[in-house]
Amino acid sequence: MASASAANATFINNGAAVSSAFFNGGGTRFIFGSTAANATITNNGGTASGAGGGFVYFFDGATAANATITNNGGMVSGAEGGFTLFEGAQNIASAGNSVITNNGGTVSGAGDGKTIFRGGIPTADSATLIANGGTNGAAMAALTSAVMMRRA
Repeated sequence: MASASAANATFINNGAAVSSAFFNGGGTRFIFGSTAANATITNNGGTASGAGGGFVYFFDGATAANATITNNGGMVSGAEGGFTLFEGAQNIASAGNSVITNNGGTVSGAGDGKTIFRGGIPTADSATLIANGGTNGAAMAALTSAVMMRRA
């Protein structure tokens, strides 16, 4: 069975423009063995207080492969940053050889761009993760953006 590939595509996932407790911004999902291949993916932060960021999601056997991914911080105080999530339940979700850059919020109180590894078996593989601090007091990105979490 062939897997889906983004090949050399460009994706821009914009953050939400209104506050919502239930939704993030726009997103792209790679699932069940699909690959981002050599894609360029930008996840922008929210543009209103309480707004979620854009995201890309790799699940259960999907891989970022050689993609270039940028997660930008929120644009206003209280806005969430863009994020990349790797999650595996039955099969490994992998960052592959991708380059992932997490940028801090652009104003004080704005959320940072994030990369999250969650669930049973995701892996960073040979990826390069870069965390850049934000401006106006949002410099914690350099310490917190590359987040690795495991469920107990």
